[in-house]
Amino acid sequence: MKFRTISYFFLSFVFLLSCKSQTKETINSNNLYPKEILLEEGEIFVFLENKILLKFNCPMFLDSKFKYSYNLDSLKIREYDSHYGNSIDWNYIYKDSTLFLTNVKAFFPFKQDTLGRNKYCTMENLNRDIQGIDSDQLFDEFNSDKYCELRKDK
Repeated sequence: MKFRTISYFFLSFVFLLSCKSQTKETINSNNLYPKEILLEEGEIFVFLENKILLKFNCPMFLDSKFKYSYNLDSLKIREYDSHYGNSIDWNYIYKDSTLFLTNVKAFFPFKQDTLGRNKYCTMENLNRDIQGIDSDQLFDEFNSDKYCELRKDK
């Protein structure tokens, strides 16, 4: 009797594990690309082909306007301040049911030095999961001398 009960629980456990792994493979399948992406008030909504909705908090540095574009597996967000001329480009790729920040590029024309050089900042090869990004921490890191340079426009 005990053997049957144990074997029943064991078989049930194996069955549930196999169902879980099949479900995970289905959700993370390469066939599930974004059907539509919306960006509203600091949140990114990704609508997948199978009617699954994914929601992510979107780090942004400027309190300004933005525009965005996307294709099958990438998302580009451009923040811009038409009054000062500041602009920041955020580039993401979509894979495994999440967005990964690949690079950030910025231009700050009024952050110049006495020689009239403008400030350009670039972070590349990041591959950071959007769910693990702390916007304030990323800004402090991004706005450092390591990623920014002053140069004169031609």
